[in-house]
Amino acid sequence: SLVPKGALGEVHKATNTILILGFLGTWRYTWAAINFTRAILYVKVIYPRRKAKAIARFNARGAPCHAYFLVTTYMVERDTTIDCYRALFLAASNARDGATIVASVVDGSDERLIRSLYETSHHDLSRVKLVLDRIKSNGKRDAMARTLKLIANECPTARDICVFVDGDTMVPADIVAQSAPMFTNPKVGALTTDEGIIIHKKNLFRDWFILRFNQRQVMMSSMGVSNRVLTLTGRMSVFRADLATNPQF
Repeated sequence: SLVPKGALGEVHKATNTILILGFLGTWRYTWAAINFTRAILYVKVIYPRRKAKAIARFNARGAPCHAYFLVTTYMVERDTTIDCYRALFLAASNARDGATIVASVVDGSDERLIRSLYETSHHDLSRVKLVLDRIKSNGKRDAMARTLKLIANECPTARDICVFVDGDTMVPADIVAQSAPMFTNPKVGALTTDEGIIIHKKNLFRDWFILRFNQRQVMMSSMGVSNRVLTLTGRMSVFRADLATNPQF
């Protein structure tokens, strides 16, 4: 043979490599199949049942549930800010027992824009209170801490909810009606939501985001079968209001 012995590698090493890769692949895709199956079970069977029971408890209780919206806006494009707050005002106007929006802003132009959108809104905002907190640019965590202190001054109860919203997020019009009933379960302290991406230009960047959001929804739904999730999204999550405003939070 013209090929020296060992030039193509030793057979037993190649076999070991194949076995290891095969084991890792089997382990990985088995977990993927398990999570996908659990996600389908949660979305199609478990969640609808839980939600129906929660809505029944919420309607039977009849107690007021005020909705607080915590919003952080910093260096967001003007058109995005407009879309975000228009959706926010619509959702707040639909809150059955009123709503309070506490927006943390850095730029004066954002403050003026948000106030103008509030004052010229076509929705009935008579039961919606807007609080604009002008702060220095010290980071999102500081902004959220200040905003939570302002909400804490309103003395929220365990029946109220607090919706954390990023300045580039459009909340659904029925977010309060859809999420508030879930907190009739005293074990629920917070919930996270299925989200989508809005990028009008079709490109690889948009496809990547869609893939990531879909993967996230599968994992969250799979963990939801066990009544817990590992993390909450920063773009929009809902908390029990007295929990979020607890100083130890």
